[in-house]
Amino acid sequence: MRFIYQPMSDSSGGGEMFVQLFVPAYSRADVREGRAGSVQVRGVFAQDGRPSSVKIVSSSGDGILDQKALEAMATYQLVFRPGTVLMRPLVFEQPYKYEIH
Repeated sequence: MRFIYQPMSDSSGGGEMFVQLFVPAYSRADVREGRAGSVQVRGVFAQDGRPSSVKIVSSSGDGILDQKALEAMATYQLVFRPGTVLMRPLVFEQPYKYEIH
C-alpha cells in the first residue's frame, strides 16, 4: 500500500489543496490470475475533506479489481492549505488501471 500527495485546484471556489491518494495493491495473485482492466471511480467529498460517497462510474468487469478501486477512493483525504475552506461538496473522479507487464 502506498500513499501519494497530488496537488489539485478546487473548482468549487475553495482554493488550492492536495489530495492524499491511496494506491491499491496489485497483488501477485492478481497477476497470476490474469486480472487486468480499468476502473473509473467517482467520490463526493464533504467539507472536512473526507469522501461522503464513492461509486463505480465504469467497471473493469472484474469485481475484485472494482472493489479494490472503491476501497482506495474511500481512503482519500483532501488536505487543505491553512485558511482554505471547501465551499461545497467536491466531486472527484479517479481512473485505476491494472495492467500485467
